Amino acid sequence: MINPVSFNQKKIKKIIGWHFYQKIIFYKSDLIIVNSTNEKNNLKKKLNNKCNIIVIPHGINIKKKINYKNIPTKSNLKFVFFSRIHPSKNLHKLIELWNSDKFFDKYSLSIFGEITDQSYFKKLFYKFEENFKNIRYFGALKKNLQRTLSKYDVFIMPSKSENFGLVVLEALSSGLFVLVNKDLPWKILERSYLGKSFDMNKKNLIYSIKKIELIKNKIRSKNYKTKILNFLNVNYSWKKITKTYIFNYYSLVKKN
Repeated sequence: MINPVSFNQKKIKKIIGWHFYQKIIFYKSDLIIVNSTNEKNNLKKKLNNKCNIIVIPHGINIKKKINYKNIPTKSNLKFVFFSRIHPSKNLHKLIELWNSDKFFDKYSLSIFGEITDQSYFKKLFYKFEENFKNIRYFGALKKNLQRTLSKYDVFIMPSKSENFGLVVLEALSSGLFVLVNKDLPWKILERSYLGKSFDMNKKNLIYSIKKIELIKNKIRSKNYKTKILNFLNVNYSWKKITKTYIFNYYSLVKKN
């Protein structure tokens, strides 16, 4: 709620809350836990570097294996978006880009998500009905999440701002390659060759998809799915992250 994009939504209400009680709670805290370096930096600015802030990411319960689909090698990449249907997720920009060039005609974009802004969704829905043949909205994704997502190749996340984004872990645990807005805190995916970041413009999105095309067979392989599981187990297993929480709580109690 403190990151700049979120804070500027319903800003007057949030400014009042910040000055009347939220800031006081932060200043009186012995320890503040955030989910990403982005979030830590944003909060440090708001608190003038006066608080003890550490980063512990969210985690995920990791299955022993990922659903594997033997997809024909020549078939086109399949893209999926799933998150809340809300302006902050930047879905309108993604749709605009997807409809801006014939390059995207051969790629399907499936959209899943709970509608939290009806007026925003209606604007998108009319566009779906009138213009788009390769974009479809399938409603909220509440059941069989991994089984459904494993039918796709690439999870695309165009959000303007996310402190973390648990959906990224859910996409990875379903075996997907991740394509994220460059402003999101997921540089680790590029370093691990499990994702790619892109600028929210047509030229860069086309370039990024062409790059993914070059490794299409690789990201569809069993070896790649195993690599994802290893990555999640090392970095985002709840078992390990829980121990980190306990260690920090214990250290704080012992210190006081």
